[in-house]
Amino acid sequence: MNTLFTNKFKSLTYMNPLFYVFVLPLVADATFTIMGQGKDYWENHTLVNEASPVYIILQTSPLLFIIGSILWIAFMYWLVLKLKSPYDLFLTLLILIGDTWGSSTWLRHILADKVYTVPTRIEIIVAWCIMVLYFSIITTIATRFIFLYFAKKIEMTNPNLLNKNGMLYIQTLGNIKLLKT
Repeated sequence: MNTLFTNKFKSLTYMNPLFYVFVLPLVADATFTIMGQGKDYWENHTLVNEASPVYIILQTSPLLFIIGSILWIAFMYWLVLKLKSPYDLFLTLLILIGDTWGSSTWLRHILADKVYTVPTRIEIIVAWCIMVLYFSIITTIATRFIFLYFAKKIEMTNPNLLNKNGMLYIQTLGNIKLLKT
């Protein structure tokens, strides 16, 4: 892997780790919203299938929705970066939970429309497994970047906790625990 790219990515993720907690569900929600629109929508944009207020943008144009989504993602990056603790964490969890829920409703809808039309027990189980895998991926990514967020906070308040190997030692209830950063 390109070292320059790796170093730039590490720098970006270290600078704003909370953004990476929710970026997958945020992008997935926008993507699934477009993918989940029915055949009628593509002929008449006023027949949008969306519960949130963003339906107004979708009624105007799917391209406008995509551009708006990209701008929204950029704005969320900036906002989470600028907010002070605990507001940055609050907003991160709000977006993570909201967009995970929103994108999962679209994922279920897409699976029901595109994968199976009359569900058999095996198709329902496969769809359930896909949903569990989706939640597992989001949780794994979120956990990693929430940990990085707290490790960064600890490192900034007590740099002596970080050794040369990038390992963080935290004294918890009299026990020393080793946490990888």
